[in-house]
Amino acid sequence: MKKYVIITVMMLGNLLLWGCSDESSNSSIDQNTTTEVTIGNPTAQEILEIDSKADIFQWDSIIYSTNIEWVNELVLTEGDLVGKIEYNISNPMDFKDSTANILPIGTEIFKAKERNDVLITKYNDELKYYYQLVEG
Repeated sequence: MKKYVIITVMMLGNLLLWGCSDESSNSSIDQNTTTEVTIGNPTAQEILEIDSKADIFQWDSIIYSTNIEWVNELVLTEGDLVGKIEYNISNPMDFKDSTANILPIGTEIFKAKERNDVLITKYNDELKYYYQLVEG
């Protein structure tokens, strides 16, 4: 009798452990698959992967982009000079503040008096509006 109790307890224990297992042979979900979600502002590399001809620069760790239709339609005036483009590079991995991929070195960067999310660039008296690309 004692033998039967021990065998029954062992079988019930195995069934209990098997029932609590999160593995299933019928599962259609690959449990080894992971999805990486990045939260934050877009990088030069991300922008140029989407549009290799995008005209961008980086200022204060934020990427700014031009040729955005609704931004180009704004009427903005130059505010304070904030700096100049110091680097012109084609490798998006090398982007840092004061770096552009199209704007020439020496291009002046101004605040827009009317908006905080737009910077105005000036080179050879040509003005361009650049909109900040931020997450959110």
